[in-house]
Amino acid sequence: MQEAEVKIKVKLNNTEDPQRVIHAVSNVVKCEGPVILESVSGKFMIFQGTGKEFLSPLRRLLHEQRILSAARRVVKKGLRDGIFHFCLNKQAAFANQVSFSEEKEESPLGSIVFEIKTRDPEAFLDWLTQRRRGGSVAG
Repeated sequence: MQEAEVKIKVKLNNTEDPQRVIHAVSNVVKCEGPVILESVSGKFMIFQGTGKEFLSPLRRLLHEQRILSAARRVVKKGLRDGIFHFCLNKQAAFANQVSFSEEKEESPLGSIVFEIKTRDPEAFLDWLTQRRRGGSVAG
């Protein structure tokens, strides 16, 4: 897989503990502390990283939950101009689960919004969701 640049944006609601949001995100990516941005539309946490290591928790969860085909469809559907856009449910991520959601606040607490930029989208998608013959995980 070629290097991928990942940007994650999460709205921080007034009633949420920032540490719980960081915990939810760290269940799906290997991240450092976020940058906090405040705007007219609210307060947001921004996480950034690159490559396989950063995304390895998400990949592991997709394989453990055996949702590779569904994940592939959802992630591929969000591909525009070499950039993948997709969302995960924040509450599910806190519970160490992957549940794709719509960005339009399908979840009461909002979504974890991913933007993944890569030069080879197909290779990235294969790395994230593909299995080898016989059901073993692709390397």
